[in-house]
Amino acid sequence: MCAQFQERSHLLAEVPHRDIPTFLSNADVSINLSVTGSMDKSVLESLTAGVPAVSSNPAFAEMLSPYGLFIDDESPKNIATILSRATTADIVYLQSMVRSEYSLSTLIPRILKLLQ
Repeated sequence: MCAQFQERSHLLAEVPHRDIPTFLSNADVSINLSVTGSMDKSVLESLTAGVPAVSSNPAFAEMLSPYGLFIDDESPKNIATILSRATTADIVYLQSMVRSEYSLSTLIPRILKLLQ
């Protein structure tokens, strides 16, 4: 299964912000193997665009685990299994939730309230 994804995977350089929606519309799945513990916007952008995102970042464990998209074991076999699952994942509800809970119009008032 790992070889299947190696043949179809593409690592790219930086994508200009204005091109991200078009770029994501061509993706089957997004993978984030960062363990920063903070919410990487690449995962949120992918989900907002309707692209299943898989991540090993603990910040996304609660959000992605119910969909089987959280990577808690970074072995190549496990990652391949989760990537395969992601290609058929129904993320309609997750996409809607991310759009409403993590939009700038929602986040900015929350941040301003914290700063007061």
